[in-house]
Amino acid sequence: MSYEALFRSFTHIQPIGAGRIVELFRAVDRLTGRAVFLKVLKSGAADPAERARFFRGAELQSRVRHPNVLPVSDLLTEADTAAIVLPFVPGGTLQDALPVGTGLAFPLAAAYGRDLCAGVRAIHACGIVHGDLKPLNLLIDAENRLRISDFGEARQIDDPRPAAPSSIVNGSPYYMAPECARGYPPVPASDWYSVGAILYRTICGRTVFEGQDAETVMRAQVNETPPDPIRFRPDLPGQLAESILILLSKDPAPRLKAAERLDRILAG
Repeated sequence: MSYEALFRSFTHIQPIGAGRIVELFRAVDRLTGRAVFLKVLKSGAADPAERARFFRGAELQSRVRHPNVLPVSDLLTEADTAAIVLPFVPGGTLQDALPVGTGLAFPLAAAYGRDLCAGVRAIHACGIVHGDLKPLNLLIDAENRLRISDFGEARQIDDPRPAAPSSIVNGSPYYMAPECARGYPPVPASDWYSVGAILYRTICGRTVFEGQDAETVMRAQVNETPPDPIRFRPDLPGQLAESILILLSKDPAPRLKAAERLDRILAG
């Protein structure tokens, strides 16, 4: 698919990934000489709701200015396609950095956890819920700092749309809050559940719940009790293990209180 008109301000364009409705490129801005990501909406691939979500995500991400959130540099449109321009981040994703079957060294996991918490607080302070926090959406920059990206499922905290459950569930089942698995839209406490699930994977070397398909995992998110993380990481400080389990509560209310003291606990 040709994006010649959309890409006229860029050079050294290299495809690096693709999904059903978006393609991701690395490029160099002709004007600044800086490397960028181009997240491109495929021409004709998205239905009206998906197009609206793409543009809404770009607009919401552009509102947040914080060291732990990847900023939107520009939004380009051309005919029936568009591209979100983002600063290039050389360190890949947290998903890439996670070893198989084991957790990260605790000091590094704690540092990433503090970065994640700071970014989530900044997003919420802007009146936004991210709605799809997971290791694949967390980028690692040249300073080994975590930066949150991909606001495709984000919404305003005061979104006037009804909060009734939907039969369409978006997001990653492994990091999805129980209320979202039941079809309800995300709220700030839903993001904190995802933070707990990410910390669990980063520290313990496995996801909270495992299953062969999304439906099995989402059913576990709704109905099953998370295994104690100390079972998989015996050296984990007790206060942190307790906080992670509270973040993974089925009831959203306790998660917000656990989030308030998480920075202090991660600082050791």
